[in-house]
Amino acid sequence: MEGRRKQKHDSGIKEMVVIAVIVAVAALVLYVAGIGCPIKFLTGFSCPGCGLTRAWLEVFQGHLLLAMAYHPFFWAVPVIIVLACMRTERYRRAIAVALCLVIVAFIALWAWRMAMPMDTALLVDAGTVDDVVNVSQPGWLRLLS
Repeated sequence: MEGRRKQKHDSGIKEMVVIAVIVAVAALVLYVAGIGCPIKFLTGFSCPGCGLTRAWLEVFQGHLLLAMAYHPFFWAVPVIIVLACMRTERYRRAIAVALCLVIVAFIALWAWRMAMPMDTALLVDAGTVDDVVNVSQPGWLRLLS
């Protein structure tokens, strides 16, 4: 029983590492190719995850408020990866509910940003030097103060 549990645990860790490596390589390829976000590249519209990369870059530089301005749910990405890789029957329903809630939160934030002029500027101009100016006061951030 203990050996099977350890195998599941090791398998879950390997799966998380593989997912993280695939995401990192894909991001690097998209960056080098000058594409950035493939959804925006293809459709011209920012996706619900717009700002996540810039948010994590700000976190790594110690700028938590700027990270929150780029995408307030940046912290959910590692949580999603961990939850998606969990193979526990006991918590399967709770994990599915948590994943659905995160997806709904991303879509709700995206809809809010698309409806608010200041947040739309952050999304539409993403990838240009000018988008840093628009980060100072995104519309959703005013609701928190």
